Amino acid sequence: MSGYLYAVLLWLGLSCMPTWLYAGILAGTTRVIYTEKDTEKTVMLVNTNAYPVFTQVWVDDSSSNPDFENPPFIVLPTVFHLLPKEIKAIRILYNKMPLATDRESVYWLNLYEIPAVKKSSLAGNGLNVAMNTQLKVFFRPKQLKPMQIDEINSNLRFELTENGAQSAQLDMYNTTAYHVTAINLTLLNKTTGAIAYTLLNTMASPFGQSVLNENRIDFNPAQTYVMQYTLLDDQGNKHFFEKPLSSAK
Repeated sequence: MSGYLYAVLLWLGLSCMPTWLYAGILAGTTRVIYTEKDTEKTVMLVNTNAYPVFTQVWVDDSSSNPDFENPPFIVLPTVFHLLPKEIKAIRILYNKMPLATDRESVYWLNLYEIPAVKKSSLAGNGLNVAMNTQLKVFFRPKQLKPMQIDEINSNLRFELTENGAQSAQLDMYNTTAYHVTAINLTLLNKTTGAIAYTLLNTMASPFGQSVLNENRIDFNPAQTYVMQYTLLDDQGNKHFFEKPLSSAK
């Protein structure tokens, strides 16, 4: 996965794809769960575009860098051509690089595509933009105890901490060995029925604390608050939960 190839593909892309095109490589899964006992994982890709594309795939730390040093996974094939509506399988293999044994690790699978179209086939002046889609790759050590989504939820805690007059910090504590992906997080004031804060999505690290709010949250310690949120399981299915908040001075 050389940076030179990445640069060549990007240059080709900047001379081939019109601005109205969008990422059309779709994967058969929303995430990859790679357990230590697996010899490889297969991901099916389909080109939903009406035109062929060049595709480069690699795993990194979410930096979108094909020259990322020491990735724990290799992907085969690395570069390939996909015709319109063509389906192709890629293989992800763990290279045995040492990873944490007491918790889940996460990396990102990159699906980088540019159209394989001649500039002369475009109407008018077109600007080509390369597209990169990322999927999370979770590595699970063999010693981790399997946990269902309800059990993971029971090991989450949300806490409001006063950080000024009528203001608070919202924290999420994950006491599991797994990364926890939560979407549509809503801090609801049960006393007034008003929404105090919303967050589109977050991923909590194993045994970690996440500060959820970047901005001030209006907070009255005399009132009752709950957290409403949706957790994603291994298949990307959604599970809604509501949990009362604890508060700390």
